[in-house]
Amino acid sequence: MAYTKKTQEQKADGTYITITADFRKYECIEDSIADHSAYLNGAKNGRKLRYKGLKGCKDYRKAAQIIKDGGYATSLTYVDKLCAIIEKWDLTQYDVSQNKTVRKAETVQKVETVQTPYLVKIDIPDLNIREKATIESRSHGFTGVGIFTIVDEDNGWGLLKSYTSKRNGWIKLSFTKRV
Repeated sequence: MAYTKKTQEQKADGTYITITADFRKYECIEDSIADHSAYLNGAKNGRKLRYKGLKGCKDYRKAAQIIKDGGYATSLTYVDKLCAIIEKWDLTQYDVSQNKTVRKAETVQKVETVQTPYLVKIDIPDLNIREKATIESRSHGFTGVGIFTIVDEDNGWGLLKSYTSKRNGWIKLSFTKRV
């Protein structure tokens, strides 16, 4: 779905012009994020990737500069403004890949490194959302069909981003497909 609106673009000399542009509209935030990520990783100028070097980039300032240099934003202060938001809300906490340790009784074992966050697709309308990462845990709703963001994993369970603050929104990952 699309809609049209007036927006301002900044020219190299710092002046602004108003243009009319088409924007995409989504049913849910997960669809927006998935499409936006696909766009940034696949957009081309001719045969060359428009944002070459973005995929796999671990430095958010460098990533923001790649996006700016690729023509995504016309604001002369885009990189600084975007980085200020990332820093203000400590958004890099969601970018870190880490080795997690699982403790069971007196044994400790290393678990495979998990890159979070990431997207999963759910095709069934009634996947339980559980308070804890166990089948015995109380269910308090269903996901519905769509694309969802996983921010943590625990033994085959994924924590939904929308439940991060309470840490009580776990789904069984075997019922999902990674996007």
